[in-house]
Amino acid sequence: MMGSGGGGTEEQMYLEKVRQLSRFIEPLTCLIGRIGDVDSEKLSKMKIMLDILSNPSKRMPMDTLLKCEAVLEKMDFKKVNYNNPPAATPLLSLLETIANQARSPYINHTLQRTFAPAVNSLIGCDIAAPTAPKKRLDSADDDKADELMYTIEREVANLYPRFKVDLDQLHLFGSQDLHLICRLEDKYLPSVPSLRIVVPRDYPRTAPFCDSRQPDYDVSGFTRTVLQGLSDRLRHMPHRFTVSQILNCWEMALRHACKPSNSSNDNASNRDVSALTVALGV
Repeated sequence: MMGSGGGGTEEQMYLEKVRQLSRFIEPLTCLIGRIGDVDSEKLSKMKIMLDILSNPSKRMPMDTLLKCEAVLEKMDFKKVNYNNPPAATPLLSLLETIANQARSPYINHTLQRTFAPAVNSLIGCDIAAPTAPKKRLDSADDDKADELMYTIEREVANLYPRFKVDLDQLHLFGSQDLHLICRLEDKYLPSVPSLRIVVPRDYPRTAPFCDSRQPDYDVSGFTRTVLQGLSDRLRHMPHRFTVSQILNCWEMALRHACKPSNSSNDNASNRDVSALTVALGV
């Protein structure tokens, strides 16, 4: 009975020692991987110890376990021995390619060509700031020009929709006055050529100018009648008047020229024009 009890105690001690040494299995495995084939003798001994620790069912003398424990306790598992290169991985070739490209003098061009389309699709292209306008010497003239443009824009915005006003592109530069091209689009009135008006730089202190010699109106008796009616009305205008008043006179001249009674006598409309009729807009 005593012999059986003593054998059970030794068995328990053996298993307990194997359990204690099992903590060396993982670091010993890593150390074997770092050593590689540099030191085959030391590698063989480590593999034997790893086999002993990994197979508890493979019985070894207790003295052997104690010797393994003594050796393992003295080993420095954190130190990398022999400066071996890392084990080859599928990503190693990719990393080497990237490292070689990073040392290339064309790396910026390569990155731009590769990633720029995708980045632009995600965040859009950079928007360059507008070029700063050149500083002009006469700031007073700039202020007057801006004030004149603002005055005209505000007046045009309040016109009836049948009046269309645009800037004459031929006189945008080199002139301090504004040259306007005006159109009258009314489905109840016949179409007539555009009317050209010149707005002086100190408008509205100075009245705009509408030349009575409009080349586009010298095409038919009807258009000449319209232009003559406009000229007659402008002669009865007050000292100061606006672009809106010229356009209203233009419309009244067109309506008056459309009357059947004016077809026989082009001068009939001229005798009906007075300061009062102009002021009343008729």
